[in-house]
Amino acid sequence: MEVSWLFNADYESFLFSGKEHYKQSSNKINQEFEYLIHFFEDEPIFTNKKYSKAFIDHIQGLTGREFKTTSFNKNVHNWWCEVGDLERDQALQSKITSTKFSIENGLETEAKILDDPNTRFEEGKIYKLPGEFSGRGHLKYPKDGKKIKRILSSGLKLIEEPLRNRTVDFSSLVLSEKEVITYENLVDEKFQYKGTKLAPFKVPEGYEKIISMTIDFYLGLGANYPFSIDSYQYRDGDELKLAPVCEVNVRKTMGFIAYRLKSFFKSPYGALLILSDRKAEGRHYTWLSPEENLFQLCFVSADSESQLNSLVTTILE
Repeated sequence: MEVSWLFNADYESFLFSGKEHYKQSSNKINQEFEYLIHFFEDEPIFTNKKYSKAFIDHIQGLTGREFKTTSFNKNVHNWWCEVGDLERDQALQSKITSTKFSIENGLETEAKILDDPNTRFEEGKIYKLPGEFSGRGHLKYPKDGKKIKRILSSGLKLIEEPLRNRTVDFSSLVLSEKEVITYENLVDEKFQYKGTKLAPFKVPEGYEKIISMTIDFYLGLGANYPFSIDSYQYRDGDELKLAPVCEVNVRKTMGFIAYRLKSFFKSPYGALLILSDRKAEGRHYTWLSPEENLFQLCFVSADSESQLNSLVTTILE
């Protein structure tokens, strides 16, 4: 029986929904980026979505292969997130796990895990839901004070962190025991992911040792490749500091997509951007998404790092 692939982006939401059994579904969340599977797999995409001839011609032109879909729901494999033991997967995906790891290993001295609604909240702090992803679920005090208290009163936990002056966000993509790729991430003022830049990235001193320790810890919890460790640098007065383990995504990521997509383009430098509309045209910009999608993915190709920075700045303005 032929295998098909589901872009199961909804699995992370399921993990923290209180439900016990995950049901594979071709819903809007999963359909948004499912076409990306075509770049990496020969088998069809499991979906109920109907794609236009124009889009199919476009994406087949990029890959040189037939764009295949199926609505036959037998032998469907999960592509985005591995689905395994519920408790294990919750632990792997929860920000509580990465925060505890950072605190216990002296990598983070200011974060706290909160479970008391009578906690004294502080201005200048952010409060993160453990099960959200891609920068969602970040609350600020006092703006979101009522919501913060309501969440804690419901029995859920929040992570309290200082609102820091970030200078650069970056990730380490763990592909295997011997292959770790580090790249810069583009994040907006709400901490939401906007893209990945594929250019040489100089990691801070001591970072590689910390990442090696983090990899070993997550492999010990049952993580499988690939997974990604998010980090950032920030200014504290005149000092540049490192937050080496902001969170860990035990699944494929858009950084993984960007890294793998680069082989389809001839330029030595590239970036994958997520936008709300199509803002630029030209030979350096390749739009990947169906035009009706909520998010528009664009791969930016460049011949130099300076050109890449200029092209990315232009399209994000």
